[in-house]
Amino acid sequence: MQGYYFTFASLIASQIFFELGFNYVITQIVAHESIGVKLNESGHLNGDKKNVDRIYSLLKLVRRLYLFIAISFFTLLTIIGVKFFSTQGALDLSTWMYPWLMHVFFTSIIVFLGPYMAVVEGFGRVAEVAKLRLFQSIVGYSLFFALMVLGYDLYAVPAVSCSYAIFGLVWLLKKYKVWLLGLQISCKYVISWRKEIFPFQWKIALSWISGYFIFQLFTPLLFANQSADVAGAFGLSMSIYNTMLGLAMGWVTAKSPLMGKYIAEKKRVKLNRLFKSIIFKSAVLNIITGLSFIVFVYILKINGFSLVDRILPIDSLIILMFISVVNQLVFSMAAYMRAHKEEPMLLNSICVAVLVAFSVYFLSYVSAYLVLIGYLCILVLIALPWTYFIFKRYFYE
Repeated sequence: MQGYYFTFASLIASQIFFELGFNYVITQIVAHESIGVKLNESGHLNGDKKNVDRIYSLLKLVRRLYLFIAISFFTLLTIIGVKFFSTQGALDLSTWMYPWLMHVFFTSIIVFLGPYMAVVEGFGRVAEVAKLRLFQSIVGYSLFFALMVLGYDLYAVPAVSCSYAIFGLVWLLKKYKVWLLGLQISCKYVISWRKEIFPFQWKIALSWISGYFIFQLFTPLLFANQSADVAGAFGLSMSIYNTMLGLAMGWVTAKSPLMGKYIAEKKRVKLNRLFKSIIFKSAVLNIITGLSFIVFVYILKINGFSLVDRILPIDSLIILMFISVVNQLVFSMAAYMRAHKEEPMLLNSICVAVLVAFSVYFLSYVSAYLVLIGYLCILVLIALPWTYFIFKRYFYE
């Protein structure tokens, strides 16, 4: 069951092939366009006429585009999931079919709502969205664990996506209903997707797609080449460290719109001072949480708690911690550079993705430990030094 759960998550993460990094692009565009614009509580914009029109035109574009994306996502992921689990899994179809369909349906709603959340974050209201996501997580995972305890197994999985979909939809309808129902506003100034968005987005899209092969390919291949048990232990361990990494990266992602604003205002000194502060705090938090988890697992292990058998051994967790630290440095520098509405990480991401894909494909036949060693070597020898070399061109005052 644990193997199925994390393989569900890896397949659902393929939504990046549908979004193509557009949400991130939206946040950066709005951050640059929001100078002189105020967002009121009803979702209407006031301020500089040109910037207001351009943001409204962006909202109209994403409403049409993401409705199509959400429908396509639901249709294709349903087919892909049914095909994969029918041929690779050991459980009966009735055990996983309906949970999978429900999970894909609710995730498609989340996909549709994503760009609106990105617009809110682009205005610097990161705290608003963070509070919503915290509430969604508390409710969703409370339901998840309750259903697991009651023996509903994989039916607990869509409880999380259902929480995110329903509460996200209610929140947007309450605060920014006009965006969802359609803006009846004529825009004199519009953002050109072909000239202003596409040159940035196609690079982000390829980088994001590369990210799928870098971060999400492990579990399905271990599921197919080892077993559901190995995939489950790997998926849980990777998920724990990715969660801690996400917590540490909160220092950076929360300030990404502000970095974009400083760049638009040409305030380089403030920008660099801010970045030095957040990358240091992020790194310290990441290291502390990673080491603490290893110590915690070791204490449980020597005291005979069988729960630790559900995750990878200590030596693999140590490798995962180093992977997390390297990724945190790479992600932070990439966020700084992308705040310039540019994507200098394209070639880096593609090359690393290809190397990781080949490494995981062959090493997944051997062991999960070798998969991690191969991944770490690629990050340390190629991804990190290459990213720093590019970063030095952007970090100036």
